[in-house]
Amino acid sequence: MNGKVEISKLKNHPKNNYYFTDLDNSKYEEVKRSIMMNGIRDPIKCTTSFTVISGHQRLNIAKELGMKTVPVQIIDVDEWKAEYLLIAENVERRGQAETDPIKKSRIANFLKEYWGVLEGRGGDRRSKDKMPLKSIKDISTTLGESERNTKRILKLNELIPELQTLVSEGKLGTTAGEQLAHLTKENQYALFRVLGEEIKRITVAKAKEYRSVEQENKTTQKYEQKLKELQEAKEQAELEAEQARQSETIALNQLQEEQNKEPKIIEKEVIKTVDNTDYERLEKLNRQIEEMSGLLETTKIEKRELEIRLKNERNKTKEFNKVKRKLEEKEEEIASLSREQTRLKNRRMLLDEASFMARDVGAWVRKIRHYIYERDGGLHGDKEAHRAIESMIKTLEDTLAEVKSWREIEHAYSLNNQDVIIEADYIDV
Repeated sequence: MNGKVEISKLKNHPKNNYYFTDLDNSKYEEVKRSIMMNGIRDPIKCTTSFTVISGHQRLNIAKELGMKTVPVQIIDVDEWKAEYLLIAENVERRGQAETDPIKKSRIANFLKEYWGVLEGRGGDRRSKDKMPLKSIKDISTTLGESERNTKRILKLNELIPELQTLVSEGKLGTTAGEQLAHLTKENQYALFRVLGEEIKRITVAKAKEYRSVEQENKTTQKYEQKLKELQEAKEQAELEAEQARQSETIALNQLQEEQNKEPKIIEKEVIKTVDNTDYERLEKLNRQIEEMSGLLETTKIEKRELEIRLKNERNKTKEFNKVKRKLEEKEEEIASLSREQTRLKNRRMLLDEASFMARDVGAWVRKIRHYIYERDGGLHGDKEAHRAIESMIKTLEDTLAEVKSWREIEHAYSLNNQDVIIEADYIDV
């Protein structure tokens, strides 16, 4: 029956918001502009008790516009049929079932019950309508989903309310939620209590792991205790990983400081004028330092890979301990490589300075000898010149004694005969 009724008589269906989300603002305003210009052309459908089946948004707009009456189509159906028409009419008008996964799950579950759909086959004719048998395929067509996704969506209906809310708000993934729905409701509550806010970050892989834990721990008490143990192990692993990252940062900072102290490499041409053997040794040291830097960078990459493995395996005790030991070995290896690199740099600096010292001392000795013997300087018998030479000899003897004491580095670093630092020749003095 068609006609007009006063707006005050109409009431929203109690399950409209249970199944459907209100139109977004832009779509709502579009419908509102159309009604302002043309009125309500498509009558609002309602039951004989004036419960709206289709047209909730149009009714709200009519109230906003101050309309007193609206066109309606009254349908004489029972509550069961009215709920089915509520879903069918809204899905047809909107062009899709719903975007909220939980509300879509409720729609799928109602259709399954209304059509009497059994898993793996058609319906059992429990619905009052005389219609062909329905199946999961018919539900999936209504939802606009594949049959596989439809089965997953139906599973969401078995989540506890707290988890359904997280899925609706997009804080918990639909696929992860479907995996958790396989847990008993008691174990879902146990998981929610143990994880708290962290439950929002559950991945699909983690959800499957919690399912396997349930199979190993049959009672809810054992399941909850196991969850607590896993959570404590996870927190401990995260703490140790953070400490490892801090240790790495300290080691890298120390290495950077050492690298910043690196002396300027002497030009090859200058070194060659001093001693060709020294030049070859410096070249060798530079190559070793470059190789050490590459090895150090490779070790850092391996360390980061181990940290990732440690994070992935933190809840598997045996594998966790194995990766942890390897991580500690890599940290020690980084420290050892840093020390070796510093030693090579110090050796290069020593070779630089020793080479220049040998050259400079020899040059000064030749100059002084020239003043005494090769120029007519009249220094024979000069007491001041004699004291100056005696003072110079005393200083050089003290210096030579100290330099000879440095030979102990041969034992400290196990240098071979080719690595011994060249000493200055003081025979002329």
